[in-house]
Amino acid sequence: IILKKHISAFLVLVLALGALLVGLPRVAKAEGVVFTVTPGKTEMASGGEVEFTFSITNNREDALTDCQIYFGDKKVSKDIGNVPAGSTTGDTFTMTVSTEMLGQPLEFTLKYSDGSVTARTSIKKKELSVKLDVGVKADKTIADAGDTVTFTFNLENNGEADITGIKVVDTVSGKTLKDKFDLARGKSYSFTHKVTMTTGDITVTPKITFTANGAEQPAITKDPIVVKLSIRDVKMSVTVDNSRPQPGEEVTFTLSLTNNGNVSYSKLKVSIAGEPVEFPSSKLTPGETFTQTYKRSFEASTAVIFSVTMVDQNGEQRALDKTVDIQLPVAPSIVKEKLKLVMNVDRPQLTSRA
Repeated sequence: IILKKHISAFLVLVLALGALLVGLPRVAKAEGVVFTVTPGKTEMASGGEVEFTFSITNNREDALTDCQIYFGDKKVSKDIGNVPAGSTTGDTFTMTVSTEMLGQPLEFTLKYSDGSVTARTSIKKKELSVKLDVGVKADKTIADAGDTVTFTFNLENNGEADITGIKVVDTVSGKTLKDKFDLARGKSYSFTHKVTMTTGDITVTPKITFTANGAEQPAITKDPIVVKLSIRDVKMSVTVDNSRPQPGEEVTFTLSLTNNGNVSYSKLKVSIAGEPVEFPSSKLTPGETFTQTYKRSFEASTAVIFSVTMVDQNGEQRALDKTVDIQLPVAPSIVKEKLKLVMNVDRPQLTSRA
């Protein structure tokens, strides 16, 4: 009897609790719901529109009703409606992803009538490639004192990132050659720097600093560009194997040209007594030596003039000449004909004392 009383009391308690629970709302449950969101892009350099693909799988015994997708408090998809028990549905939606959101977790919430579930994804921030190509050239390699040397700089942005705050400095003189300019990707920029040659060589060693992807990039230092002060030192020598030949006798002249300077010459021409003659080369670069022999005969004494003309790197003509005297012996008959003896006395008569 006592046991029956306890069982009856327990059943009454259970029925009472059940009556209380009937009027309460159901607790939101994520169990049995699989929700995924996948971005159409895995990485981006900057913000923009992105298409997302979502999937909802309902493994519950009852349907999901009034389904909607939110990012924060903003609805991002159209009304999905109901997802029947044991089924999967999916679609796409488009959302603007800002640059600040790249690399950060993106949390989406699937809300339905009796609960919600979240899905996380992310889009990697793409690190844009940085490639700044710099070319520098001088319009002369050798210059005279007083010449103006022009250095031309050409910078090309061949990377993916925009480049800002470009500064070009000559580390030799310490001068800023170009300060603070920008280059969008695919763009180029050129400028010139002029220097007057004085009494020594000119050396320019450019250093380029710049920023890309929001950070200071490693500086670019170019090899030194050196412009030499011109040294013009061409040695010309002319020798003859016999400077006192007999009339009609053949003699050999030897012409030698040596470039001891640092200036190159072109359009080199040689003439003897105004007559153009052959020479082994029409150019004479630093350190080169050329030699040529010429045979001639003479009937009378004469001064033989060797002339050399050539053009330097500035387009200016330079000239050299050497004179060799040829002395032929004089025939006795000619001496006899040409020699006249004239004698004078200071008085026609002499006294005994004189």
